[in-house]
Amino acid sequence: FGVSAMAWWVVVGMVITSAAGCHPAPHTPTVGTRGRVTSPLAPELNPIPERVAAMVQKMSLEELVAQTFLRYPCSTGPCVPEALNGSLNATGVGTVSIRVVTDTSGPGSSALAALRLRNAVQSSLVATSRLKVPASFEEEGLHCGAWGGTIFPGAIGLGATWNEGLVREVGEIIALEARAAGVDTVYAPEVNMFDPRSGRYCEGISEDPTLTSRLGAAMVVGLQGPRIQGPRARGARYSGGTTCAGAACTYLGNSTVNVIALAKHYAQYGADGGGLNAAPTDVSNRTLFEVYLKPWRAMASVGLRGLMVAHSTTLDIPNHANRWLINDVMRDAFGFGDGIVLTDDNNIANLVPWGVAANISHAAARAMAATVDVDLQGGVEPTSLGYTHLLQAVAEGTVTRQQIEAAATRVLAAKFAAGLFDDPVATDEGRLALLGAPSHVALACRAASEGIVLVTNTHGALPLTDLLPSARTSEAQKVHIDRTSGAIKVAVIGELSACDSSSGGGTSPQPPVSTQHRTDHVADPMPRGVCPARAAMVGPYTLYNGSATTVPTIVEMMRTRLGPSAAITSVRGGGPDETALGNTTAIAAAANAAALSDITVLVLGDSMSTAREGADRDTLDLAGSQLALLAAVASKVKAANVAGKADAASALAFSPKKLIVVLLPGRPSTFGWLNTAIEAEAGVDAVVVAWRPGQCGAAAILDVLTGSVNPSGKLNQAWPRSVGAIGGSASPWLQRRPGGWMGVHDDVTHNPNCDAAGHCFSRYVDQSASPLFPFGHGLSYATYRYQTVTAAISPAVAMLAQSRVAAAECGPEMPVLTITVDVANIGAVDGTEIVQAYAHDPLGTSLIVRMWKRLVAFARVPLKAAAHTTVTMNVTVDDLATFDDTMHLRVEAGVFWISVGNSSAFDILGANITVTSEAAAAATACLQNAYRL
Repeated sequence: FGVSAMAWWVVVGMVITSAAGCHPAPHTPTVGTRGRVTSPLAPELNPIPERVAAMVQKMSLEELVAQTFLRYPCSTGPCVPEALNGSLNATGVGTVSIRVVTDTSGPGSSALAALRLRNAVQSSLVATSRLKVPASFEEEGLHCGAWGGTIFPGAIGLGATWNEGLVREVGEIIALEARAAGVDTVYAPEVNMFDPRSGRYCEGISEDPTLTSRLGAAMVVGLQGPRIQGPRARGARYSGGTTCAGAACTYLGNSTVNVIALAKHYAQYGADGGGLNAAPTDVSNRTLFEVYLKPWRAMASVGLRGLMVAHSTTLDIPNHANRWLINDVMRDAFGFGDGIVLTDDNNIANLVPWGVAANISHAAARAMAATVDVDLQGGVEPTSLGYTHLLQAVAEGTVTRQQIEAAATRVLAAKFAAGLFDDPVATDEGRLALLGAPSHVALACRAASEGIVLVTNTHGALPLTDLLPSARTSEAQKVHIDRTSGAIKVAVIGELSACDSSSGGGTSPQPPVSTQHRTDHVADPMPRGVCPARAAMVGPYTLYNGSATTVPTIVEMMRTRLGPSAAITSVRGGGPDETALGNTTAIAAAANAAALSDITVLVLGDSMSTAREGADRDTLDLAGSQLALLAAVASKVKAANVAGKADAASALAFSPKKLIVVLLPGRPSTFGWLNTAIEAEAGVDAVVVAWRPGQCGAAAILDVLTGSVNPSGKLNQAWPRSVGAIGGSASPWLQRRPGGWMGVHDDVTHNPNCDAAGHCFSRYVDQSASPLFPFGHGLSYATYRYQTVTAAISPAVAMLAQSRVAAAECGPEMPVLTITVDVANIGAVDGTEIVQAYAHDPLGTSLIVRMWKRLVAFARVPLKAAAHTTVTMNVTVDDLATFDDTMHLRVEAGVFWISVGNSSAFDILGANITVTSEAAAAATACLQNAYRL
């Protein structure tokens, strides 16, 4: 942010060589608030900043240190109030993991019992604390806020909706249910743009920085409420205090329905080397800021109040010891200010094996110097944890009381803002009725439907309208299935389609429930004993107790919804946790069942053993025996169709069998030697990607298959053809650009490395470097036509450029460009199109080679059949801005080509727009109001 590479290394070198030399100067805490509270320290009503300051002055060093602890009190024994009293620090504790408190009660435990246990913990803490300091209670919140609550699609599924309003609504419900269960802080959103090999890929929103930023910020607003605190004074630095004072600013919109969002994992966790969890990262300073840090500055701009630091490194420095990354970039440059910074599990102690701390007390000093506030102490003995050594570090002179006061101040301010001092015990047990309320489940079902992506659909194989019992279709609309033998025969195949032979009606037995989940609930809260078909619906870090009623399988939903119109045969065949060859007998049985059926629904994807934290893979091919299963089923169906067509009296009398693949993946899937069958539509009639769709997944999938819902989801990543293409031109932010040794050739017609527009690019000798499916791709049962694109400088920036409006009134969300496009639905059914705009800067004003095109705007547009509309999209200052060759964030002047279409591959329709130097300067000034970049 405006420093040269050499200067930057000097700054970081100063930080890492002497922890004691990095201590911030003593300051007077002045913490932002949402109102006034009462306290034993002062009966009169004082604003929160004064209350926090008064409390900190009265706290002993031991009490201050205790506020930096996040404890898992039930990790080593039975979780009952009697056991808790001795497991928490006698001087109090900053935060308690409600997740463990709840989970160790066992699958099926009631939310009421969990809430009462939480209240017993809190009552004990308040009773024994000298200053009556309550604990904060945290929980996972990626797509569920409480055990027994509504389970929304995983983050990757929410990302596929491209719907900011929906994501904000989901955040509001997660917060509401979490509050009802006694939780005030949730670990969400997760904005890491993961390498597809990572087992945590499904936890991220997208691999595109703009889409991740928009949806991540929307989730923050949903969880916390709209930001009330205004922007920091232009040019002001974060001095280690707070960004505002008095009742004019707030952490939360409403402390009874909102929670503190603690986003994870800061910063470029998804870039871990080789896709391996917690491995060192190796990205350039420019890629760090252009890609991986963009979502963090977007969330900071809407008031993000907390973050969890990533396991890995940034520019070779462990994140938990990186003051430049946490304080200088996030707190100061991005305006995060006095937000809470939490470690990931036991990561302060991990500074010792990283080789940057001599012992744990030294590691604690490193982290405190980096302005890390809270040490997540889970699953290990407290004596081995980082901040339990803070008192020793103070005695050694490597940490000061002022540093600890600063961390405790931020923690206490959040507790005041969350209402914990007013109402430490959540007494309104009636609010538990909010968990899983019908309106909340309806929103989960809508989210699941909007996130399903139809990636292939040969000759309109879908929808299967004839499967609906209430279908009122003409003969021309039917799926051409011979019904002379009665109900339509449907084979549903795959381990992820059903749980057992009794529920699935299978012709081959299902395996026992999964025993391959992690055994510690702290690391991956999925109760042991959840069958793979249900676990694949909800994914990792889900607050789910294994209930079949809450999360039905695809087979169960088909039997319930289709009734006698379909004769369903459920066959396991194979799954992701087997060897590559699998059980050849089971695979053959599945293929034979497909050959005897009118429709085959082959459910493939990832289990909790192949896609979760620590389940990283060195291939993207379907795991286990699923490639062999797909090959056998596709071959049998194709052979049956060839034989059936030969036997038919006429082509019109032939009813082809259909093979529909439904994917429940935790990452983009590749299909090895079967890529051709998928891409060229040879043997597979349609592919539907449902990701981790949550508790409504089975219903949403069936709705899309039968046409009750017209799919509208779009891929929020590019799908590479193989693992070898990762980091190449298939990435949405690394698209091909003409230049280099390939050049721009005069004759592109005969050059296999050039496209029709003259863009020449490198390729592999064994396959194309283009993606299997491009970023933004997704089909519909409707057909959309695009016409007439216009682009213009927004009126707001035009007025700024003419000095008609004070620059202090604008921020990063100020529109800089206004784009219009005419879109028509020329199909026969209603639908929703996601219109996407990409910017291309053919001649930049700096020396930096930009990505060929980048997403700058998008809009969900519902259209009735035969309807048309003019869509208007605004490109914000932040989304058009880039870092120049001196690493300053600014909007460049010059000519931009804005292409508009239904995916990143659609770049024919567009318009040129000239950004004048005056408009560029005005837009850049808006950025400087929010960021010190």
